[in-house]
Amino acid sequence: MKKLPDNQVAFYQSPDGSVNIEVLYAEENIWLTQKKMAELFDCSTDNISLHLKNIYLDKEVDENLTAEDFSVVQSEGKQV
Repeated sequence: MKKLPDNQVAFYQSPDGSVNIEVLYAEENIWLTQKKMAELFDCSTDNISLHLKNIYLDKEVDENLTAEDFSVVQSEGKQV
């Protein structure tokens, strides 16, 4: 992947075109929400949350360096 300026949106598309994911590029990292990770890996956000929790408990990565608290806003009655 070519280097992008910080805070740019990048798009990933699977070779067969079945998956299209929008990601944020910042500080030489790609950031995805749990919802986007679930879409990428074709699973539930609960599954992603469980895996992330286990990764942090096992200290595979530092949560402070690999997680951001973003506000989640949704319309009433709609699932995020």
